[in-house]
Amino acid sequence: MSVRPIKSFLPAGSPASAVYTALDAALDASNEALEKPPFRKVLEPVGHRSARRPRQLSAKQARTFLGEAAKRIKAEAQDRTGKYLRSLDTVHQSGNRSRAERWLALAAIAEPLLARLDIATGCLGYLNEHGQFRLNRQNGMAEDGGISTTRLSRLLKALEKAKYTLRKIKRLYRNGKRWVCRITIYIRPRFFIDLGLGFQHAASRTAKAKAYLKKRRQAQAIQQQAQLDDIAAAHERRISHRKAEGAREARELEAQKTQKMYGKLARNAEFSRLVGVHPDKNASEIRAILDKTHPPE
Repeated sequence: MSVRPIKSFLPAGSPASAVYTALDAALDASNEALEKPPFRKVLEPVGHRSARRPRQLSAKQARTFLGEAAKRIKAEAQDRTGKYLRSLDTVHQSGNRSRAERWLALAAIAEPLLARLDIATGCLGYLNEHGQFRLNRQNGMAEDGGISTTRLSRLLKALEKAKYTLRKIKRLYRNGKRWVCRITIYIRPRFFIDLGLGFQHAASRTAKAKAYLKKRRQAQAIQQQAQLDDIAAAHERRISHRKAEGAREARELEAQKTQKMYGKLARNAEFSRLVGVHPDKNASEIRAILDKTHPPE
């Protein structure tokens, strides 16, 4: 019974399959090398860590409702008027308002957070050129916002309690070596509704969903074609193996026939010699002597 990986059954390019992306053994050595710097020497980040994009809202994103959302978040963090994101300010059951540090942390990561948002799915990630959905790391968001990872975790927990975000945490055993934790972060529509940008977000999500579904269908077609190619290759390997086994069995059978033929020839030659050596014996006696020296097969 063959076991297929779970990610082969998930839709290509979906956030649900993103947690299984880049778990191949070929990437494990490079990732471990990045996580373990040399002794007494810290190298500059390389690979995907050296060129994380985007770190802030691009000029194109800033002209959309994302730029306006970032402005309103920063303004609310400074003025604390209660006009926007009221649920975050009243998240405590005691009735006390949220601390200023939490609002300042939200203002710090506002642009890194919105820049990583995939509007069609509401998830922090992106579709790469191969049609795979890749998740963004919390560490990168914290680095871009200039805050610590623990402070970011507390902020995300508060946003989740305010019904602005949703986190799905999944632990995976990577290549039978170590556990890795993959966190999928979703930004709920209520976040933009409380910012007064609900209609803009809904219109943009509808427009982005068309392009996303088109790219996802292309990714599904590529994934299905890859599965069909794997099935065809496996079938060809089985046919080739059966042909090789058949040829080997044919050679062995032919060798057995040849050996049996030479055995019969040697037995006949020995019978003729015994007839000349023992002219006084009949055929049955000579055959009894022959059976001792050349047993019949």
